[in-house]
Amino acid sequence: MREFIGDNAYTKLVKKIATLAMLIVMLLPMAVFAEEDYSQGSSELASKPRVFDKADVMGSEVKGKLEKISNDAKKKYGADVIFVAVNTLNDRSATEYADDFFYKNGYGEDNDRNGLVFLIAVEDRKWAISTNGKTIDAFTDAGQAYIMDNVLPYLKDDDFSGAFSKYGDYVIDFYEKYTQGRPYDKSTLPKKKRNILLSVAYTLGVAIVPTGLIAFCLIQQMKSVRKQTTASNYLKRDQSNARVVSENYIRSGLVRNRRMDDEDGGSSTHGNSSGGISGGSSGSF
Repeated sequence: MREFIGDNAYTKLVKKIATLAMLIVMLLPMAVFAEEDYSQGSSELASKPRVFDKADVMGSEVKGKLEKISNDAKKKYGADVIFVAVNTLNDRSATEYADDFFYKNGYGEDNDRNGLVFLIAVEDRKWAISTNGKTIDAFTDAGQAYIMDNVLPYLKDDDFSGAFSKYGDYVIDFYEKYTQGRPYDKSTLPKKKRNILLSVAYTLGVAIVPTGLIAFCLIQQMKSVRKQTTASNYLKRDQSNARVVSENYIRSGLVRNRRMDDEDGGSSTHGNSSGGISGGSSGSF
């Protein structure tokens, strides 16, 4: 080839080929390992699995637990509950990915789009909840925040299997409260359990300490009091007439009114790319 194009041209051609080869080598891993955007519809999701773990972070035991939860939610409440683990969001927001995953893969088509997606993007360290249909009202903003307060410690420790398991613990309970007409919201969220012994000690401390201080002060004030043997000591020296005055003490009572909780917040919503309405929340860890 060199005899046809000359030494200089040949050298330049070799350099160009070498540069092109290096680019191919650099880009090949990205082409091979780039993850599909499963939120846009995928043949892998044609059977509509309710537990989808492309990041391979769920153990077999947790997968079995989540599948049972999803099956129970479908049978009892007509909701498609989907647990999704992917490596990357492909430069999309977690909310968009979760919404589209539900809609564009055909979930909820047989039940008025009722259901939710709990998504974790492992490498991007993002999470999202997408609620749809009646599930929007079952999982209020306050309810979602309560759940994630308990799930986030697992995510921050990179215990993704534990995070999915913990989220799953709340699903059936939240749907059940919704069917009873009392979805979990600001005024109805479960109260944190308190240590009984600590509560008793605190209550006794609050009652005894102020009472002791009051008693101590009263005793100190009574040290100047001396016993009097005659009533004349209590009359003014120039007072010739004494009159009897009766005093009636009316005990005042303290009435405590139960403090009403702030007005419940309900569920905020937004439009999704499929033209539907979704609720939910998202964040980082």
